[in-house]
Amino acid sequence: MKSIAIIGTDTNVGKTIVTAGIYNSLKKLKLNVEAQKWISTGDTYNFSDDLKFVYQIEKLNNAQNIFAKYNFNIIIQPENNPYSFKIPCSPHLAQKLENKKIQISKIIKSYNYFQDKCDFLLIETAGGLFSPLNEKYNFADLLKKLNLPVILVIKNVLGAINQTMLNYHYLKSNKIKLSALVFNNYFSEKKYIQTENINYLLAKIKPQYYMTLNKIQTKKSLLKNFTDFSKALLRYN
Repeated sequence: MKSIAIIGTDTNVGKTIVTAGIYNSLKKLKLNVEAQKWISTGDTYNFSDDLKFVYQIEKLNNAQNIFAKYNFNIIIQPENNPYSFKIPCSPHLAQKLENKKIQISKIIKSYNYFQDKCDFLLIETAGGLFSPLNEKYNFADLLKKLNLPVILVIKNVLGAINQTMLNYHYLKSNKIKLSALVFNNYFSEKKYIQTENINYLLAKIKPQYYMTLNKIQTKKSLLKNFTDFSKALLRYN
């Protein structure tokens, strides 16, 4: 089984749309793919809203809007989403406010569950590298423990260079493999700033692969954006 984690330089940077794009592109290539969200917060039900979004796209035709509301009966299994919280905040605070306890052993067990059950496993984190899971661990600790490579999703606005380089140097110093960069251009920013961010960061980091993410509305546009990127992940990981 191949596996990779999708992390972000900030919150709300587009990790879920990246997870959805890779998941559905690999599905189109006839691979057995699973997605995990170890910890989710701000959920409507008792499972991850983000994973529901990822899985429901598979049921759409190419012309349908991926952001519209649908009434598909999608149930997220506990192995895919070990911890779900209704309060929208960091995991370590959510567990306190909802009187629960996040156990790292349970997350690792859910990850190992898929070892012989799929070809490719995608893990979307809740926040960035240093988002705390509990009083002892953050996501970076767990990625290092499981030896997981990562895709770094970048909010391509002013300040992206500093945020990205901080993430990059931490990953490099802790021997966590950075497989790819995704520059999310969906945010309002001057074009010349976005272009310079990309050029500067590619020159400094020299990733194995990267992509720029522009406006996506339909399933067709999602697959068009992510098919080549997903094929590259299969080659490089």
